[in-house]
Amino acid sequence: MLVVNGEKDSQVPISDLYMLMQSGGSAKWSWSIPMEDTLGARRSGPIPGIAEEVITPWVKARLEPASENKQARKGD
Repeated sequence: MLVVNGEKDSQVPISDLYMLMQSGGSAKWSWSIPMEDTLGARRSGPIPGIAEEVITPWVKARLEPASENKQARKGD
């Protein structure tokens, strides 16, 4: 699970992200964006770098075969 949240989001408070991350269950990744309000309503357009720095690596990690994924994580 990937959760991306603006720290000043009024629709989905950052406290929800923290609560979700502390809960048990499946593995989770999170990325919080300082000084951002609601991500879906950004007037200035997409957040620079979010696709390359957060979303694409997360998707690639999910698509790797299990053996490659384990080896990559050992090197982190």
